[in-house]
Amino acid sequence: MKTRLLVPFATALAGFALGWALKPAVEMPAATAGQADAAPSATRSTSGDRSAATKSRASLTEVPGAQLPPDDARQAELEHRATMQKAFKDAALQRDRGKLLRVAEALRLDEAQLAQLEAMLVEQRHAKAPVGAEDFLKQDPKASLDAIIQSAKENDAKFRALLTPEQDAALTAMRGRQSENQVETRAHVNLYQLFVERALQLVRPGGRIGLVAPSGLVSDAGAAPLRRYLFDRAEIDEITGFDNRQAIFPVHRSVRFVLLTCTTGRETTAIRCRFGLGRPEELETPARAPLVLSRRFLARLSGEDDLGVPELATDADLAIVEAVSASAPRLGAKEGWHAAFGRELNASDDRESFAPSGQYATCRPVIEGKQIDAFRVAIGSSRLVVRPSAAANRRIPRRARLAYRDVASATNRLTLIAAIIPARAVTTHTLFCLRTPLPLATQRVLCALLNSYVANYVIRLRVNTHVTVSLVSRLPVPVVHPGNPRFTRLERCAETLARRNDPVEEMEEYAEIQAVAAHLYRLTPAQFEHVLSTFPLVPSEVREHAFERFINLH
Repeated sequence: MKTRLLVPFATALAGFALGWALKPAVEMPAATAGQADAAPSATRSTSGDRSAATKSRASLTEVPGAQLPPDDARQAELEHRATMQKAFKDAALQRDRGKLLRVAEALRLDEAQLAQLEAMLVEQRHAKAPVGAEDFLKQDPKASLDAIIQSAKENDAKFRALLTPEQDAALTAMRGRQSENQVETRAHVNLYQLFVERALQLVRPGGRIGLVAPSGLVSDAGAAPLRRYLFDRAEIDEITGFDNRQAIFPVHRSVRFVLLTCTTGRETTAIRCRFGLGRPEELETPARAPLVLSRRFLARLSGEDDLGVPELATDADLAIVEAVSASAPRLGAKEGWHAAFGRELNASDDRESFAPSGQYATCRPVIEGKQIDAFRVAIGSSRLVVRPSAAANRRIPRRARLAYRDVASATNRLTLIAAIIPARAVTTHTLFCLRTPLPLATQRVLCALLNSYVANYVIRLRVNTHVTVSLVSRLPVPVVHPGNPRFTRLERCAETLARRNDPVEEMEEYAEIQAVAAHLYRLTPAQFEHVLSTFPLVPSEVREHAFERFINLH
């Protein structure tokens, strides 16, 4: 891909997303059966509520209120109507007509409304219909999309003008229930997910797709259903990952992007990947060969239901991830810690339960994400407390529990930051708390492992801006049982770090935890040294001390 095409490519992709968001409320069939076989249509397909019913094919040739073109174009109009009439005879399109009729019945459209709706559809089909996919690619994409967007605005307004207030409300409710997008989601839908799925629907088998998208497409747990859909329906050639430190895109510099190309009609078995690029020029002069990640490897690492692609930049990264995934079970697995995390309160939704901290001196303080650092909780800086009468007092257990920050980035000093929340406190949505009842000593050991450089290194291979519960549940974490000498060492160090006020990174116990954790993950000295090198914001003397302790650990 030429460098100069990167920005126009992103612009066209954004335009396609905008065209999707503003698609018409109603739409006629895009092509005859023959045309459908020749090439896919660039028309947005619609769900039942975006269609309209007709009572007979004959009405298509004599539509009350339809505006005819000038006389010199009358022949073209007649030919156009004949083509539409033929299209309606196609068996597949008859099914769409059934959908149109059901929507009309659901909205209880009368005869006059049906006739006016038909006139709108014929006019739209004549004047606004997008061209086929092959022609679409040859023309200026922006101009074509502008026509689609304008058609959507005009016809949606015209259609709603035909409806009574009751019918309009019914249409709004219907649109809320139905969606073209067939892929389920695990979280809120991001815009890129909609047009990635749409691209797969539009392109015929053997067709090519190129995308510029946020890296969440290949890494976010919330995009896992779409990722499986993509892997099953297209063979991904290559994924190239960019960070935004050099402001390639006019968004926050912590956001990362991927360039993805694929061929539809056959599933993905292996992917060539290049991550860690920072400038478009690196596309032209790759510094290293891409890594090849098999689908089997991704399934072993994160599960067949997830298939998350870690952002591995070098062969050393690949070797470390393979070693870590082989040496430790996932945190949420039954054979592992079987630990589950979740939120307790929401700062907005539960605001009626809160009061200023000075109003009730003995009430439970509210802890936010910004109040915790590795091993420590700044409970004295709480701005809010829970009112005595609030239901949250009864719902949230009064026991110490491990928590970690939700909001983080792979480019931060550290990404996974955990501490033990005191029993008397409650937390908001910017923290995830341990729901599994584990003994306090066991929680301290788990807190130590989550705060390790190795756990941070692994989690940041997939984190964008949030450390989600799903990502943490799939994080490989070594299991250490009570009675094991390393359990005792980790528990003692974590308790000391939480209790004292000295800077955490300067304490001997912190280096001890890092060394023990690296040994539990079965890293070699070279691998641990590489892990430490990926934390440039941590002072070099802190990293060197952790490595020295690792070498001398017995």
